[in-house]
Amino acid sequence: MAEKTIGDLISKEVYRQGWNITKFAEEIGCTRQNVYSIFDRPDIDIILLKRISVALNHDFFEDLYKNPNLTDLNDPAIEKEIAKKKALSQFMDVVPKIMKKWGKEANIVHTFLNVDDDIHIPDMGLHILGNPEVTIILTVGEWLIERYEGKSQPMLESKSIFSDDEARIRVDIWENLLYKNNMIEVKLDYKTEEEWEATLKFAIEQFKKHYKPFKYYGLR
Repeated sequence: MAEKTIGDLISKEVYRQGWNITKFAEEIGCTRQNVYSIFDRPDIDIILLKRISVALNHDFFEDLYKNPNLTDLNDPAIEKEIAKKKALSQFMDVVPKIMKKWGKEANIVHTFLNVDDDIHIPDMGLHILGNPEVTIILTVGEWLIERYEGKSQPMLESKSIFSDDEARIRVDIWENLLYKNNMIEVKLDYKTEEEWEATLKFAIEQFKKHYKPFKYYGLR
């Protein structure tokens, strides 16, 4: 029988994996009774859904992206996560096409779906092979500086760079003040293939322009 709500979907996955309900409750930081309440819910808090996704090693945001009727999309947080998932799915489809067109090889490294609100790191890295290897960090749906808002970052300094001919194209340059190297950041949101190609070209230009190798300054 098809699941009608996000609670149905979670319930099915918990039982499919053979979880003890008490143990599962401990894993996601709630009571046994709350777990049964989750199973009956037509919607769910986004932070709780992230905990459940990690505990079950199952990306429920992907399920919501594919079937938004599983929950109440009037929740802005859920709607935002689905928009991120849509952008990520499109990125994974478009980038290989661009790399093939350019005759380049590239690797994508994921750090996506982190539930620790105190950890502010990029979601992904795009490594374009060559000499030098170009590394671009990507944050889904927002800029890294927005995640750092209100938090002290004494080891990092950033500035935004905009393209001369198209102000909509932006990359952020992050300098590690200890190791004196730079990182190039691109915001991963929904773009057409042409927009992604222009953005990545600009990011590569800025990487080569601002590239600095690691300097360890006496660290052993």
